[in-house]
Amino acid sequence: MIRSMTGYGEAVREEAGARYRVEIRTVNHRFFNPNVKVPGALQRFERPIVEWLKPFFRRGHVALSLFVEPGGEQGPGLVVDVERARAYAEALR
Repeated sequence: MIRSMTGYGEAVREEAGARYRVEIRTVNHRFFNPNVKVPGALQRFERPIVEWLKPFFRRGHVALSLFVEPGGEQGPGLVVDVERARAYAEALR
């Protein structure tokens, strides 16, 4: 259980050809006031993230930021199967 209302944390994970970094900052506040920032393609997950945070923080300003960087140690985030693309193009012709 969290003992202090003010703090900072950061985590990094590389998976599926991308690097994910999450920062969370908290400051004392009378009510639970979440602020979630995620890349545009992941905005649909903002509400589930807020719901996930609620059991951990009864009150306070909670700012969570998610950064996604393609690549990382596993290589590029997108790999094209050239042979399959050629087969699709030929089928369309």
